[in-house]
Amino acid sequence: MYSFNIVSGAPGSGKTIFVQNIVFNSARNGLKSLYLTTISESQFKMVRHLQEFEFFLTIYLAASLFMTVLSEFAIADEIFHLYGQEEKKFQKRYLRILKMRGTSFEQGEHLFEITPAGIKVYPRIKPAGEELQYEVKAEKKGFGIRDLDEMLNGGLPEGTITIISGGTGTGKTTFALKFLLEGAEIGEKGLLLSFEEPLAQLKSNAHFLGMGNG
Repeated sequence: MYSFNIVSGAPGSGKTIFVQNIVFNSARNGLKSLYLTTISESQFKMVRHLQEFEFFLTIYLAASLFMTVLSEFAIADEIFHLYGQEEKKFQKRYLRILKMRGTSFEQGEHLFEITPAGIKVYPRIKPAGEELQYEVKAEKKGFGIRDLDEMLNGGLPEGTITIISGGTGTGKTTFALKFLLEGAEIGEKGLLLSFEEPLAQLKSNAHFLGMGNG
């Protein structure tokens, strides 16, 4: 309250909807706001677009005088920056709180989407609890790939965290499957979390590569 706020972002990032969602929520609580639109989007055009959202109610439109948004970053008390990136299936939208004078806030990148109900924010997951503790043991776990295990002086030290990185098609999944299979053959349990390939495809690929029965 009594602070100067900025919502920034490229065209189409959701600035207008974000601000209008706040305006209508404020109107529901009996607060008045002032919104100054530019020549790029007339008042009638803006209202017509907003009518598609659940937060839009005509009774609150009459009671609310809307909110002012300026572009003076230096004197702002709060700054919200909106941006996004195109994906093959959908557009990802992000929100970053760059500044909130006199208070703490969740930093980092937060995902949000524009739904029929308005803006829906998915705060960045913040790990809670104590820091992960693990014990590195002298025993090593191999991939079952002779030359690679020799390069690693017997394999990966038990109890460590290993990352296999690389572009699409470089063999990351195959390396992980081979490591899990090597462990399974000596009676150890393993867990593979796949976010793209279904189980049937993983089994087929493993079988094609000669990994047991897949």
